[in-house]
Amino acid sequence: MSHPAAEIPPQQHRPRFHRADAVPATVPVEVLDAIGAAADAYDALHASGRRVHFGLGGPAGGLTIQMLDTDGELLGTVSPRELLDLAAGAPLH
Repeated sequence: MSHPAAEIPPQQHRPRFHRADAVPATVPVEVLDAIGAAADAYDALHASGRRVHFGLGGPAGGLTIQMLDTDGELLGTVSPRELLDLAAGAPLH
């Protein structure tokens, strides 16, 4: 009796690699818009005297996002969703 893996053609065992020419020659407009929105959000944070700090090791051992003032004092924590909303242009509270 043959082993089940022996019945699969050898080409299916090869790892799949992405081709370098799959990268677009120009940056999509949507990406440029997202970068611009994130830069605007950073500028708004900076102007309000706030900054964001990322760390690992939260309650579940995952990502923690803290809002700090310019002196490094903790103002509060931010969820990943809230941070994405800020980066997309949501107003600061």
